[in-house]
Amino acid sequence: MGMMTNIFAPVGWTRAQQVEGARVWSKVLRQSDVDQSLTLYRLEPGASIPPHRSAFSKRVLVLDGVVEFAWYEHKAKTRSLVAGRGALVERPAGRAPSWRSERGCTVLVAGDPPGAPAMTMDLTADERLDLADVFGPGGWYPTPNTDLKSNIPGVLNKPLYIESNTRKWPDMYMHRQGHSLYAVYFEPGAIYPMHPHPYAQQLLFLAGDMEDQIVEGPLPSVHPSTGSGRTEGMRSEMREYVSTYSAGSFVDYPYPMRHASFSKHGCWAILGT
Repeated sequence: MGMMTNIFAPVGWTRAQQVEGARVWSKVLRQSDVDQSLTLYRLEPGASIPPHRSAFSKRVLVLDGVVEFAWYEHKAKTRSLVAGRGALVERPAGRAPSWRSERGCTVLVAGDPPGAPAMTMDLTADERLDLADVFGPGGWYPTPNTDLKSNIPGVLNKPLYIESNTRKWPDMYMHRQGHSLYAVYFEPGAIYPMHPHPYAQQLLFLAGDMEDQIVEGPLPSVHPSTGSGRTEGMRSEMREYVSTYSAGSFVDYPYPMRHASFSKHGCWAILGT
């Protein structure tokens, strides 16, 4: 069974640092030596994180509260960016902003954490922080079925970061090549049919509920002309079970596996691969 935790539970947090009595807490959801880690940060009111450089780009999703980023431009100019709930901040590799939250905030960081080793490099004029609205109505796409001939009713995706040879939907969704990050929305009653996952996948649920029918084990071979799979001799290696998730659930799915998902009341989630 895949690992499931609740991000809002008081266990699993580590004090990252202390600045004038205001604390910064972290909870690692996924560790990686490259640009694929997922870390949750909680800044208490008045907390700050000093400037730090990163070898990788970093995406910061604000789950609640408000956080302000500040950095130096050329000629000692100081610039800042204020991000509230639903904001996704893209920070290029080498950028070195400081963080501060007057009233406290919770953020999800995709990429290496603030404490990662610094990188020596000169900042160029075109490096900046990009801001996007994750929960806004723009940028959502229907989720394609595996046959690419139809869409799955009631299931929407918003690509936040994706490694693919194309920027055209749904090709970039079906043919992604590496790490990706999406916002996912299920309308009430939406069903995602059984489909395979040969690679790692994580889901962080922000609201609502979901029921998952999971089949762990080798994926069936698919006949190229009929699309049908053969499972003879595989049953003893498979494990089937049902899991339920709600707001705050973080799921690190096993792989390879197949699963079908259903949301009775609808749900919001962040998907990482």
